[in-house]
Amino acid sequence: KKLIDAITESTGSKNRGAKLSDNYTGINYAKAPCFIVECGFLTNPEEDQKLCDSSYQDKIATGIKNFLVENKDSL
Repeated sequence: KKLIDAITESTGSKNRGAKLSDNYTGINYAKAPCFIVECGFLTNPEEDQKLCDSSYQDKIATGIKNFLVENKDSL
């Protein structure tokens, strides 16, 4: 939840919430914190255009960085 909150704060995108899942091998066997982030839907033309924009990609990366910096002691 904190990660998606940081990304949506940075990008201004809609916060669709976070879901907990144990259906992914990478998550199940990870020895460190593991997240799968969906940053948008390529089937949505508006989101597809944003995802191709380098400044929007920078905003996504900034949100992820902010989450990591703010939570480094608890990960």
